[in-house]
Amino acid sequence: MMMGGKRLSVSSLGAWFCIFLLAVRVEQSFQLQDGSSASWPSHGGRLLNRKLLEVSYSSSSNSNYAVQLQRQDKHVILDNGLIQITFTKPGGVVSVIKYNGIENLLDGHVKEDRRGYWDLEWSRIGQRGRYDHAVGTEFKVIKESPEQVELSFTVRWNPSNGNSFALNIDKRFIMVRGSSGFYAYGIYERLPGWPAFDLGNSKHAFNLNTAKFHYMAISDDRQRIMPTPQDRSSGQCLNLPEAVLLTNPSNPDLKGEVDDKYQYSCENKDNRVNGWISNTNSVCRVLDDHTKR
Repeated sequence: MMMGGKRLSVSSLGAWFCIFLLAVRVEQSFQLQDGSSASWPSHGGRLLNRKLLEVSYSSSSNSNYAVQLQRQDKHVILDNGLIQITFTKPGGVVSVIKYNGIENLLDGHVKEDRRGYWDLEWSRIGQRGRYDHAVGTEFKVIKESPEQVELSFTVRWNPSNGNSFALNIDKRFIMVRGSSGFYAYGIYERLPGWPAFDLGNSKHAFNLNTAKFHYMAISDDRQRIMPTPQDRSSGQCLNLPEAVLLTNPSNPDLKGEVDDKYQYSCENKDNRVNGWISNTNSVCRVLDDHTKR
């Protein structure tokens, strides 16, 4: 597991647990200053244009609403008057984020379990890497009050399944009164005698609504309008699978650029806040990542 830039090898002896914290916040009321621009170099040396972002925050009378928990057969819903979040039950996948008149900030065209999911890249010692989703099998409410609700979705290791990762993972989600977002953290537990393995990384991934979000901000000097997944699929694949020449993008300003995910990468220790922005509904999704062991 990447904890502060370090890879975690899980030995066959002893027990341990670790915790990481993620905060997802949605804001509104911002302006893109079309007259101001800057540029930053890609890894290939090409300059990528960006537009400076000016953000102002506004309050809402809904901030006084109590946090509500709705229980359904296959879903649970958290709602504090500012934002509403739907989780699958007991899986703990974030399937709907409703905010500021947008019915879902996530991509409703993909399967429900691919919208806001928890995943792991891991491998048995000396074997090829594997990729799995951490889908809960147990659900419970940790805390329920007008000020705060905390939910737990737990996946437990089944020794009879030799192809699964040897971990218990407790996925926690918290919503508080007056906040247009939610907190998530995970408790990873390994008991003595469980099989050894390498955990390359584990993350909470979100597939955003592609009709709404086109602008991404990574840092002060890395912000830009992004190509769409369709732009990449219709482009020309280059030597590296991550690199695509944009030959016929939906935004003609991007034609001729090379899009490579590593243009947007940085060290885990430096990746404190990033986000996607919609200029059609005045909404930005901000991700604040705090990793602790």
